Amino acid sequence: MNWVDILVLVILVIAGYKGFKSGLVRMGVFLVVMGIGLALSSRLTQPISNLLPSMSENDRVQSLIVFLVLIIALIIGAEIINRVLVTIIKFVPLGGLANNLAGTAIGLIVGLVIMSALLAGMQKFPFGSIQEDIASSSTGSFLADNFDTVIRGFKLIPSDWDQDIKNRMGTLPAQTIFLGRTEY
Repeated sequence: MNWVDILVLVILVIAGYKGFKSGLVRMGVFLVVMGIGLALSSRLTQPISNLLPSMSENDRVQSLIVFLVLIIALIIGAEIINRVLVTIIKFVPLGGLANNLAGTAIGLIVGLVIMSALLAGMQKFPFGSIQEDIASSSTGSFLADNFDTVIRGFKLIPSDWDQDIKNRMGTLPAQTIFLGRTEY
């Protein structure tokens, strides 16, 4: 067990506790809204940005503004749904305890997704001995190696992003400076 395994364990304990305190309704609605939000925002940002009058000379800034507005609107909608559902659950016998226990499960799932994303990012942009540390960790290597499968499986990221990233990478100069070091 190395520091990566300990980090995964700590994040899972924190996420499970947060899930218990928040409950299934709040965690479930948050998870669904973030999944839908990422999927919708990634697909709708550019078309909506093109329909609006120019807010900025830079198209990327305008797209970022539209993306953030969509995410904020979804979060506000999720909070309204949460308040209504939590009020209803309070009237169901043992609804509160069942809500909290199920929230723990959702919290653990959220923790796994967060750690998968973090570890996959660390593998793609390595520093120090991070790749060896993740590879020697039983939980870290599993989460990092399977993150892409989870994201693609739920279709949270459009498949055309891969091609867009490859096209952009092809336009970079042969020598790139990344985090203070020169790479070829």
